[in-house]
Amino acid sequence: GFARLILDEPTNLEATQMKARIIAREVMRLERILKNVMDFTAPGQPEFRRSQLNTVIEETVTLLRPEAEEKKVTIQCDLDPNLPPTWLDPEQMQQVVLNLGRNAIQAMRRSGGELHFLTRPGEDQLILQVRDTGPGIRIRNPEEIFSPFYTTRGGGAGLGLAVTRKIVEDHGGEISVETAVGQGTTFTVTLPLHRKAPEPVDLVESKSV
Repeated sequence: GFARLILDEPTNLEATQMKARIIAREVMRLERILKNVMDFTAPGQPEFRRSQLNTVIEETVTLLRPEAEEKKVTIQCDLDPNLPPTWLDPEQMQQVVLNLGRNAIQAMRRSGGELHFLTRPGEDQLILQVRDTGPGIRIRNPEEIFSPFYTTRGGGAGLGLAVTRKIVEDHGGEISVETAVGQGTTFTVTLPLHRKAPEPVDLVESKSV
């Protein structure tokens, strides 16, 4: 619609610039939605490597800090130094931490708050908790927030948490949420501690015909 309006009045520079900015903004929003849809429908199988979950979290927190500081959110990490390494896909797990962290920051964007990342070993599992001091989520069944296209934020695609759950489940883990209005929200991710090492790939030499 805005593109047609520009064609109708191509000489009105001020109006054209305003409409072009709207078009550009909406195209970027649609690109984000499309990327989220593609990530959800075909995120790819995890490429497991023996990795340290704490390292993944520390690297991701570095990416989150500028946005957190802008929203007056303080990030605190309580990462168990004795957390053992396990088999996981570092890039996919970084996406999990990034999604949960950004959700928390967005929830506290109006008045700031605290974002906590905690890790600890459990019985045959690793536990990651992401806690915020935001307003909580007003919803009867918290599990609904993992449904595709569910969102409480204007302009959101509602796929971030659906993608997050799929990645966690592809790792053989589980994710749950606890929330209380006015008190904040806590996401808990559990990952298996023990996993078979990936089978080596046999390289077959191709023969010229």
